[in-house]
Amino acid sequence: MLALLSTGLLGVCASVAQEAEKGSVELYDGTVEVEIFPPGSDHRTRFDWGEATASLALQDDGQMAVVVNASIEDENDAGFHLLLEPSGDGGWQGVTEEWTFAISPEGKISGNTQSIGQQINIAGNRTPDEIELDLILTITDDAVEAGLPPRSRFAFEYTLRRQGASDDSMTECARIGWRMQATPNLWGGAMDMISVPYCIGEE
Repeated sequence: MLALLSTGLLGVCASVAQEAEKGSVELYDGTVEVEIFPPGSDHRTRFDWGEATASLALQDDGQMAVVVNASIEDENDAGFHLLLEPSGDGGWQGVTEEWTFAISPEGKISGNTQSIGQQINIAGNRTPDEIELDLILTITDDAVEAGLPPRSRFAFEYTLRRQGASDDSMTECARIGWRMQATPNLWGGAMDMISVPYCIGEE
């Protein structure tokens, strides 16, 4: 589905600086849903969903690596990765020429990015146990072979639950492993091979 736009899409998760300790990792499981709307209409033409995971890993340099793996039609066709820095007020932020992203100390998530063929707007919220994210991708007039007319919209909803949350049936990981995985970036183009943490249960 998302391969029609020749780009990876953005899902996101966040933490606050006070909770982060060097080497700490947070893992999430959940789902992603997508609705497709034609230009100027609120009546969807398609609905689909898939599974999603996310990780937050504090780096030695103080940055937070955020990775979301989400698959609807193809492997990780609705995922993303990025690096955030402490914002100085207890939150996290990232600003490049291609995208902006911020998580407030209270857990409010906001961001946007624009590249050839698409514009993405992001809004969401993060609590100690959950991440909820709404992402709207709009096809722009300069889209090339997108398969849908300009101003068509993809509305994504990510619902992620932190592993080990107190009222969740899942338990804390026995240990954390790392593996290389192809993950889309926010501004489109080829996927990047990055190191992603995963949960290893009791053996």
